[in-house]
Amino acid sequence: MSQRNIEPELRDFFNRAATPEPSAGLRKNVADARTADHGRRSAIGGRFAADSRLGLSLVALAASVVLSAGLLFVAYGRGGFGGPGLADGATATAATSDASASPSQTDGPEVSASAQSSAGPSSVASYVASASPTHDSSATLGPAGKFVAVGATSIGPSYSVLLPDGRVFVTDGIAVQIFDPATNKFGKAGKLVVPHVRGSVTGLPDGTVLIAGGMDTVTGAGLATALVYDPKTGRETPTGSLAQARFDQRAVALADGRVLVMGGDPGNQTALRTAEIYDPASGEFSQAGTMVVGRACATTVLMSDGKVLIAGGDYPYLSSETTAEVFDPATGKFTATGSMSFGRECAAGALLPDGRILVAGGDSQFVGVGTAEVYDPAGGKFTRTGNMAIGRFSHNATTLVDGRVLLTGGLIEPGLVASIDPSILAVTDNSYLASAELYDPYSGKFTKIKPMLSRRVGQTATLLRDGRVLLAGGNLDKTTAEVYVP
Repeated sequence: MSQRNIEPELRDFFNRAATPEPSAGLRKNVADARTADHGRRSAIGGRFAADSRLGLSLVALAASVVLSAGLLFVAYGRGGFGGPGLADGATATAATSDASASPSQTDGPEVSASAQSSAGPSSVASYVASASPTHDSSATLGPAGKFVAVGATSIGPSYSVLLPDGRVFVTDGIAVQIFDPATNKFGKAGKLVVPHVRGSVTGLPDGTVLIAGGMDTVTGAGLATALVYDPKTGRETPTGSLAQARFDQRAVALADGRVLVMGGDPGNQTALRTAEIYDPASGEFSQAGTMVVGRACATTVLMSDGKVLIAGGDYPYLSSETTAEVFDPATGKFTATGSMSFGRECAAGALLPDGRILVAGGDSQFVGVGTAEVYDPAGGKFTRTGNMAIGRFSHNATTLVDGRVLLTGGLIEPGLVASIDPSILAVTDNSYLASAELYDPYSGKFTKIKPMLSRRVGQTATLLRDGRVLLAGGNLDKTTAEVYVP
């Protein structure tokens, strides 16, 4: 966002695009492949695609769009670059669902273990690594699925983690809930003893959840504290502290079970370059390498070779970055890689079946970008792919079990700060999107599908074990949830 001259609170509006959370199966398979010195994407792709229950998911860990009370954003109503300027005309009223999806609450934070559902796809494609993805002719890419309402959530979850038993942990940094796919309901909400608003939330190998950093809601300063939350008991335990207090950071679960935490804001409107690694075995953070560029709202994806792609972002809140870099856990170093053709912040990223990474949309100079690019780790380069139907940012990208990527929600553009008045609604309805698209990695094309039941920004998007995608929360409709059924 070039030449930005607005109140610092506007940055809260961009808090933050999804940080994909890799499934435990993917992390394990990456680690297995590295240990066996397979090294190449073909080995990884075949391994994790072969198990339909574990899937090839990156659980989209969507971060929240936190609106400062007193900001007025006036929507421009343009569709953005790379695609038609389409208005999102869907209503925010959820369709009536069947009895099994009725919105009701259970009695406690502990919900019975999730059973496998029959709603998911019956087969999974076999994937091979190649310059152009090869589609297994025995697995057809059928028509688009549909969105179906499930039980309501009492919080607007900003982060989600798929647990080993198939349930989903969601939190906004203050309250917590657990969704059970077997019943399509959320359990009773609890509260964290120590809030970590705008921190990072990452699943650990033992089924617990690491919640690190965040913002002190009174002073606006970054937090260095961290805790481990156990969904089985509903209890939190303090763990080692970050070396650098930070919020709006990125966190990625590595293949060996450790967690990379990078960037963020210490509380003085600067983008940090520092990074740390949390070791669950010791419960401590240790300093990692320094990023090539300090980034806010970057796109981060765990790649098939165990490395992490960090692309785009906003540094230092003045320009949308085209640059990208790669973190190698083996060396602990960040290395610059090829740049994108468009500057993007708050874009969405997803791992494709052949090991390449889709980076779609994003924000550039207050406008949602409709273009998309694919990063090839083998050559270290980005290549343009098809355009989205509508420019969007702060949206979700979720890789489905058939290899396609579901893109949901987000913003067209935030508009400008017109005044500071707590009595005025912060954002107009048309800024929020209910629209959804499917990206086909075999053809490189996006297809617009029927919209979600509610407009959502800052929602969570979680690939369930049965192949459905849970979408919960969002700034206009914080209490509803729905699933995408392929």
